[in-house]
Amino acid sequence: MARRRLAPPVRFTFDGLYSSALPDETLLQALSRRRVPTLTRSIKYHRPRGPLCGTGQCAGCLVRVNGTPNVRACQTYPKEGDHVRTENAWPSVRLDLFAVFDRLFPRHLDTLHGFRRPLFLRPTYHAVVRRLAGTGRLPDDPPAAPPKSPERRECTYLVVGGGKAGARAARALASSKGAPKVLLLERRRETSLGKSPIPPNLRVERGTSLAFLPPPRLSGAGEGGKVPFVAVASRETGGAFDIRASRVLLATGAYDSFLV
Repeated sequence: MARRRLAPPVRFTFDGLYSSALPDETLLQALSRRRVPTLTRSIKYHRPRGPLCGTGQCAGCLVRVNGTPNVRACQTYPKEGDHVRTENAWPSVRLDLFAVFDRLFPRHLDTLHGFRRPLFLRPTYHAVVRRLAGTGRLPDDPPAAPPKSPERRECTYLVVGGGKAGARAARALASSKGAPKVLLLERRRETSLGKSPIPPNLRVERGTSLAFLPPPRLSGAGEGGKVPFVAVASRETGGAFDIRASRVLLATGAYDSFLV
């Protein structure tokens, strides 16, 4: 019997140390092989934070990959030679000097009402709060060209969610009378469409993040029964587009508990 040849592991660095990931293994799976890691610190008090959901729903596994901040490790598949670093801590997540705020303000740090007295220290207070407010620094390499305007797409049915229910609904709608245009959105890389051929009037977009935006009060907005301003960002193409759909079917599903 022929022995199956396994693909070689993917090598990358994590906070300057070499690590590896198995084929089709996410960055979080590779980092959690020995123990669940501490990947970031909370914004206000810099308490240690680790991965919680493992499904891309929380912000407990944000890391910096090749200079790009706030990358979800549970949704990222490392590539050969990637440089992964933790963020929102100095000098490291294990020994973060900003964690002293947890001791200085054991009850709470009032960042909402601001610093009132003494007045001459207010600029310093604002500078510290702005420093603590964000997660990660700006990307190392800014885009060479300004982002393009979102691409406009129109469809008869918009199906959100590529699980079993969403995939079956999308196929049924695409096969209905009149062959309407159907657009299926899925935030993961995989869908449940199976290996059978996809109808030509069914378009699938993977790795997407969706937001329903309120329609502007302009003449002509939403004419023809269209649902206006559904904005979508694609992680696979790096672009964005907005959708006009006559009907929207939500099949996003749910989960009973966190995975980690």
